[in-house]
Amino acid sequence: MPASSAENSLANEIWPLITGQTLQTRHMEFGFLLHLLYLKGYSYESLVTRKTQTKEVSAQAALQEMMTRLRSHGLSADERTRKTVAGYLEQTYPSGQVVVQQNGRFGKVLIRLQDQSMYIDHNGVFSTDDESSGAGFSRLCMDESALSRFRAAVGRRLRCCK
Repeated sequence: MPASSAENSLANEIWPLITGQTLQTRHMEFGFLLHLLYLKGYSYESLVTRKTQTKEVSAQAALQEMMTRLRSHGLSADERTRKTVAGYLEQTYPSGQVVVQQNGRFGKVLIRLQDQSMYIDHNGVFSTDDESSGAGFSRLCMDESALSRFRAAVGRRLRCCK
């Protein structure tokens, strides 16, 4: 699960040319998940790793990637923007090869269950075989707002417990 937004060195260079502002990182839901587990009394361990990848692409491929990235962030990818990005790439990378460094932090969570009969059901809800067992945490329940953030974080279909 992503623990931070993906970083791209070329996007960090291009973004201020188009928007006049530095690229703001987005907060991911990993911290929310850990906080929720803590508040609900779960025992867990987490591991966050940082992955870095460097690749060399042609200026044309870099241009296409940046136009796609701008569209995904809701910015206009019109002809004027295309010319701005292409001009920057020509000026900054005259060889036609662009070195792009991509970084990201990824997290893993190991949740310790109180007894062996606890499981995650097909809806992604933590449960026990015996709901009346009195276990300290037989269900992970949350309101609809928290549920939507949790769904985005883990990419599962969950149901809200009442």
